[in-house]
Amino acid sequence: MQKPPRDPIKEVLMYAIVAAGMCLAMLVLTRGKWLTALLIAVWIGFVLLRFKRSASNKKN
Repeated sequence: MQKPPRDPIKEVLMYAIVAAGMCLAMLVLTRGKWLTALLIAVWIGFVLLRFKRSASNKKN
């Protein structure tokens, strides 16, 4: 049985969601490291925006 084709954008988004959850856990558990968690979350946000823009450019 063949596996269905994978969509790389969806996979990256899935990993980004997991990473965002890890940032939130880091923020909650460490309390003093909120700046690091915020920087990682912002970086993830920029990565998501980049992939979203590239996906919309491929459709057009």
